[in-house]
Amino acid sequence: MKALRSRLSQIEGRNVTHQEMVRRIGCSNGAYRKWQSGTIPRGDWMLKILALCPDEETRANFFIDIAESGSRIPSTSRPELPKEEVKGVLYPGGLRSDAKFIGKHLKTRPRSR
Repeated sequence: MKALRSRLSQIEGRNVTHQEMVRRIGCSNGAYRKWQSGTIPRGDWMLKILALCPDEETRANFFIDIAESGSRIPSTSRPELPKEEVKGVLYPGGLRSDAKFIGKHLKTRPRSR
């Protein structure tokens, strides 16, 4: 975010303010502050930010090399998880293990003494 703001300032020949960036992106002050501190914007926000990038060099600041990052992730073996037997679905609209449709909610009845 800082690289984008400084590049836009450089291109426009004036200081692009925090408030102006918030207005251009269309986000809240808090969201922009989070992104400046290192949180990665998601979804539509990232697309809006990338659309503001004036060149490939600025756009490249928002991406990481997956091969480089992936090589530093330690691999661990995952022990086999025990499988639980599902005795049946207890909600309306579901199917039991014998493929019969459950039309109404099944509730346990309290035992009378």
